[in-house]
Amino acid sequence: HQVERAGSARRALEIEGDLDCVVLDVDLPDGNGVDIAETLLHEGRTRLVVFFSATRDPDARQRALHLGPFIDKSDNVDSLFDLVDDELRNRAALAMAVGSPDAAILRATARSGTRRKVR
Repeated sequence: HQVERAGSARRALEIEGDLDCVVLDVDLPDGNGVDIAETLLHEGRTRLVVFFSATRDPDARQRALHLGPFIDKSDNVDSLFDLVDDELRNRAALAMAVGSPDAAILRATARSGTRRKVR
């Protein structure tokens, strides 16, 4: 996977182009990840948002769960990688099944180098 790290709400909204998947924390230094997710989904810039957060705010968790899967940061980070990989594979398979012209078969593994590419 090609990964781009934003680090803030402002920077996340400045990333150009469409994104296959967005991984967000709920609590960002300059905003709320749920608000960012709503914006990106509404603008059609992504169709998949995954939350990776330690927030204990039940309202924020509930809002997040309405937008996409939620992984608690207390879980192993491999849970996050597995979930993202599974979601992207499922979406690619569905796109292929309905004949989408932009369908792709994703071949990511836990050893895909993602950790090295995060900046």
